[in-house]
Amino acid sequence: MSHAQTFIDFGTIATARARVNDPSTSHEAAEAINPCLSQEKVLTWMEAAFRPITSEEVVDALEALYSPSRIRGALKELCQQGRVKVLDTDGRTKRGGRCSRYAITG
Repeated sequence: MSHAQTFIDFGTIATARARVNDPSTSHEAAEAINPCLSQEKVLTWMEAAFRPITSEEVVDALEALYSPSRIRGALKELCQQGRVKVLDTDGRTKRGGRCSRYAITG
């Protein structure tokens, strides 16, 4: 039985993974996930925001659809694909700490 689901998106391969020693529920979740859907939702929200955003802002906007870790994962994946970049570290968390702000590339 495969422990990962692979699919093609924009010419790249994305895979949801679970570690070998993770419990069976983690492997089931990895098989059920489609990271490309969350990546597209994040991009769509970022385009609508029309300004640099923090990961916390994206989580607040999309947490009804995805877990905070999936949203942060989607941001990281989009950065690795070159579709999003870390613009600066001038953002502020709800508690006032510094954090990265993200922007769509291009």
